[in-house]
Amino acid sequence: MENISKDDVLIIVYGSDTIDSSHEIIQKYLNKIVVFEIDARLPQHLKRANINIRTFENYLPESNLQNINEYITNTFGHDLVINEINYTRWNQFSVGSVGFKFIRKSSILVLKNVLSARACIEEFNPTIMFIGSGLGMHLNSWNSEGQSYNIRTELLNKDKTSSLDQKKWNLFKEKKSFFILDTLKVIQRKISIIKYKTLFFFFSYLNNHKQKRSVLINYHDSKLRNDLIRYLIKKKLQIIKFENYEPLFRIDKINIDIKNYFLNNYSTYIEMAKKLKTLNYKNVDLSYYLEKDLKTYFIILARYAQLIDSFSLFIEKIKPSCFITTSNVGYQTYIYNQVCKNYKIPVIVLHSQYNNALFSKIVSRPIGDYFICWAYHMVNYYKKHNVKNNNILQMEMNLSNLQNYAGDKKYSKKELGIVLGKKNVLLIGSRYTDTDAVDSPLDQVCDQTEDFINTAKEMKDVNFIIKFHPGLDTSSILQKQMKIIDDNRLHNLTKAPLDSNPYDYLESCDGCVMYVSTLGFEFMLKNKFAFMLIYSGKKGSWPLENNYDDLIKIKKMGDLTSILKKILFDKEEMLLTIKKQQKFLKEIFIFNKKSQNSVIGDILSKENII
Repeated sequence: MENISKDDVLIIVYGSDTIDSSHEIIQKYLNKIVVFEIDARLPQHLKRANINIRTFENYLPESNLQNINEYITNTFGHDLVINEINYTRWNQFSVGSVGFKFIRKSSILVLKNVLSARACIEEFNPTIMFIGSGLGMHLNSWNSEGQSYNIRTELLNKDKTSSLDQKKWNLFKEKKSFFILDTLKVIQRKISIIKYKTLFFFFSYLNNHKQKRSVLINYHDSKLRNDLIRYLIKKKLQIIKFENYEPLFRIDKINIDIKNYFLNNYSTYIEMAKKLKTLNYKNVDLSYYLEKDLKTYFIILARYAQLIDSFSLFIEKIKPSCFITTSNVGYQTYIYNQVCKNYKIPVIVLHSQYNNALFSKIVSRPIGDYFICWAYHMVNYYKKHNVKNNNILQMEMNLSNLQNYAGDKKYSKKELGIVLGKKNVLLIGSRYTDTDAVDSPLDQVCDQTEDFINTAKEMKDVNFIIKFHPGLDTSSILQKQMKIIDDNRLHNLTKAPLDSNPYDYLESCDGCVMYVSTLGFEFMLKNKFAFMLIYSGKKGSWPLENNYDDLIKIKKMGDLTSILKKILFDKEEMLLTIKKQQKFLKEIFIFNKKSQNSVIGDILSKENII
């Protein structure tokens, strides 16, 4: 921070990991300063006349962000092809879409950060750029753009943070097993890794006990899965069950020949992409920014190619009559579905979760034969991808997967943060993942937490609880939000245990607020209030075409307090809110009385399996 003159214009890329360093600069210098907020807001007491605030939203309206999504999906969501040469094909299988997850995030971050950095530089013509870090940040984008404009760049030091004081969130390390169920007995045989000796030992067992008809199942929702298994057993079908993270299909070491094949493909692809400029979006050369990420992507494809081989061997040996799987957009599920289709095994895709991602333009195409839906956005997604109407089936609504996110420990009301005799309001934390260009950490992490805390300060007679999203896969988000909550030291604001059961709050709280959450649906279905906090003006994560989601939105910071004061203590306001929610739910869900088992039974009859 040396050699700064009074005429220098400073840009501070303001992220939650480098707040202390940023504040030091702001307090020390009276220069013209641009604070580009990534995932944290500049405190009010530091805002002065010489400071300009900018965010991604200033330079990238929602339509531009959707265009980024569309470009990335079209570029990386399928196979990588240049001059009709497919660089992501393995034997007869397309594996490009399987690896989409591993290139999607970095490509989104690059485009958002480079385009915003350029626009910010051109607007303010800075001489020095201080680059911080946080959620939604791509450091190299700002650094490279700054240097290309001959701007002096400095990386800010990260703040010192304490380690996460709650036990590491790891709810999904339950033991996985592979087993066969039939009408007489249950055989359970654990298999550690994919080894041919182990497989053939297992296959020899299968050949000795195999019935004429078997159903392969990959289904995560334990309640509905068990109901389905019982139904299929009554139909005298043999059941073969596994899960996506089944050790049977874990690849611990990549075959060197397969790895070299994909690395050679990578080298040729990146060379051709640079030469022909096929990875260029609005003069942003992704082949430069993503060169290392693409190499990792191709190595991951090698791992999945090996999985294709092992799963194909598995399918050849067991020869199931059909495959029933849950909708997990992409990744291993694509492999399982594609392999089964190649062997002409009917694939039934069943939704066990709401799958909010289907609203987005950042989702690859579906693979399957029959798709069982219980919400309208699911139906629209499949129609958009030209699935025939007869192959899109409807069943009763299913939100029963919430218990899957709870740990084994049973908490008391006090431990849950619930106060008897008071109104209890739950904030359901968001899962921010950088996997959709429209999403912003300011929307999903920063603003809603701040407004909820401010409401708790105003309404001291109401008890407020924050429950973090069970899908969070990083402790850094938790750590930042916990620190904000702890720093405020409010007696009526509590953090829920990370592994607490969502249904405990559904039963005991009067309502909830959220950015987007399936648990919010559950509150509405129980005639309790649920509000979406959408302050950016974007359509949000439930972008209904007829704007029915506006019925449950709070669009302005500060309005949460006045709204809660009305509905918590005024029965008429509460009834009006419930009526609005009922309209919203009718636009979201297919209230079909046909059960999951009945719909699957119809399909199996059509395929002459039962």
